Amino acid sequence: MPQKKRVFSFAARSPIAAAIAGAPSWVGRAVGGALLFILALPGVAPAHGEAVKDVSCVPPARWMSPTTGNVIEETKLIGAMAQESVVLLGETHDNRDHHRWQLYTMAALYAVHPDMVIAFEAFPRRVQPVLDRWVHGDLSESAFLRRSEWNTVWRFDPSLYMPLFQFARMHRIPMVAMNVDRALIGAINRKGVGGVPPKDREGIGLPAPPAPQYRAILKTVFDQHDAAQHPKKTKSPPHAPAADHSGKNSRFDHFVAAQLTWDRAMAEAISRARHGAAKPLVIAIAGRGHLEYGYGIAHQLKALGVADVATLIPWDPNRPCAALKSHDRAIADAVFGLPSHPEDPHPDKPKLGVLIAPAPKGAPAGVKVEDVVAGSVGAVGGIHKGDIIVAAAGRPTKDVETLIATIRAQAPGTWLPLKVFRAGATMTIIAKFPAHPGGTADTPKPTGR
Repeated sequence: MPQKKRVFSFAARSPIAAAIAGAPSWVGRAVGGALLFILALPGVAPAHGEAVKDVSCVPPARWMSPTTGNVIEETKLIGAMAQESVVLLGETHDNRDHHRWQLYTMAALYAVHPDMVIAFEAFPRRVQPVLDRWVHGDLSESAFLRRSEWNTVWRFDPSLYMPLFQFARMHRIPMVAMNVDRALIGAINRKGVGGVPPKDREGIGLPAPPAPQYRAILKTVFDQHDAAQHPKKTKSPPHAPAADHSGKNSRFDHFVAAQLTWDRAMAEAISRARHGAAKPLVIAIAGRGHLEYGYGIAHQLKALGVADVATLIPWDPNRPCAALKSHDRAIADAVFGLPSHPEDPHPDKPKLGVLIAPAPKGAPAGVKVEDVVAGSVGAVGGIHKGDIIVAAAGRPTKDVETLIATIRAQAPGTWLPLKVFRAGATMTIIAKFPAHPGGTADTPKPTGR
């Protein structure tokens, strides 16, 4: 990340060990054929209804400089951030406190600099007209989520993000879809950049080469995911040479190219939002793996000539202090200590445990199973990767939203009949949901072809 004079002495970002602990969901989603694997973030969670003692090196409810370890006065920090061209706000996608912090920070910046644009990783650029209609007040929440294909393109609980969307609409702040279709990232992951024709790259330019530390982080994540995907893979003999990931056509190099293209696409969207006479302050909402240590979006913005970029990160109480900085890089320009507090239990929503997408052209109308989570209700019930689910509970599954709504309507301990098209024939599969969260489903057998 570029260095410049600021109100505070913030250093550049930092790499490896701690970054792996926060391996971002975008890394998992781009590995392999299925694009929706989400790596779990390690950590110790308090029991419901109990608060844990704050032992973090970042004081709770305070801003801190990772470089100096000093607490930063909030008014000074917000004033300094409002002078930037771009402020990147990180998140773990399913962490409700992270989104509350984003809203609070965004509102503070808006009070100082109301000429603002908010860019979201959650949306691919093809749904930009839907975001425009939402901001203009033309759509209800349900229509907005349906038309933006939320359950297809992002899939996290929309209530996590809706306060941010409502804030943008209430103040008529333009929203920018800064992501791209997963199919593009998946194609680059399989074939490399050279294997995808320029006409299919959605106009994205070639990304700037990664810093060596970023490549090292991605290598570790790649290896971890590879091991998780192939747990029974035969290990190399003790004296066998290590796998070569340095070649231009290796799977790892394609994986790196996919991540860099992802970062580049979002950086280009941010840069475009800065164009024009007004040059508004751009707030970008993205997974912290794209932001931390300045290796992702900020690195690509610098290559595009956007230098005034700041990164702010929420700091969880259990995160190791070693993550704040390493070598010559700090994790962000400033971090905000999230206090620990008791949380009411949130009942787990019913999950089939399959990764789904619209059925491809030529296939029966329905929803295609991109992958199946091992041990899930779907796996136990007999669903296979590549199946087309054509009906659920007697209703045709005309789209992803229909299937998700049917699954979410299931009560604990109930059975869900599914009609599945596989290998030219249709069969009925019974998916049994456990009687309580965390329970284990029985093993029903597929019936009837």
